[in-house]
Amino acid sequence: MYAVIQTGGKQYRVQEGDVLKIEKLAGEAGSTVEFDKVLLMGEGEQVEIGAPFLDGRKVTGTVRSQGRGPKVEIIKLRRRKHYRRTQGHRQAYTEVEITGIGGGPGKKAAAASGAEASSAKTSGAGASGSQAGATGGAQKKSASSGSAKSGSAAKSGSSAKSGAKKTAASSKSASSGGTAPKTGKASSAGRSTKAGTSKGKSKDS
Repeated sequence: MYAVIQTGGKQYRVQEGDVLKIEKLAGEAGSTVEFDKVLLMGEGEQVEIGAPFLDGRKVTGTVRSQGRGPKVEIIKLRRRKHYRRTQGHRQAYTEVEITGIGGGPGKKAAAASGAEASSAKTSGAGASGSQAGATGGAQKKSASSGSAKSGSAAKSGSSAKSGAKKTAASSKSASSGGTAPKTGKASSAGRSTKAGTSKGKSKDS
């Protein structure tokens, strides 16, 4: 397993047992140092990537020595101005041996566990929703059957009412038809008697 750490403004790919020279750190030879700025950790397909760092991940190391790098000459020159400066520099470093890579679960593992928990919650919510839908469908079916029964009862009641109305109308028409001739005969008889009396009066006169 390897890791990518950041220290001194630089990034290093390290494994257990590696010895590297990094920017100077405070500490004597034999002391232990920890690098908590871990950008990447893992191997193969099981690689955790931070954003930008992994929470809870650390890389430990042991200081082997404190030293200075090779001399670097710095020359400044301005021609025709009688200006020339020479300076040397040796960059200090700390030699560290990596002794351990590990720590608690990083962001990627925490995100995976959170995703599993959310998927379990959504599956439970889906099951409860399906049960609620089944009960709602059963209630709808029972309500529709009840409404159909009430509709058929209403239809039968209306048909009975219409039949009663029809029978009443037919009886009325029959009664009116029976009295019509009587009234007609009476009127004709009355007319005939009136005509007879008028004729009698005319003869007498």
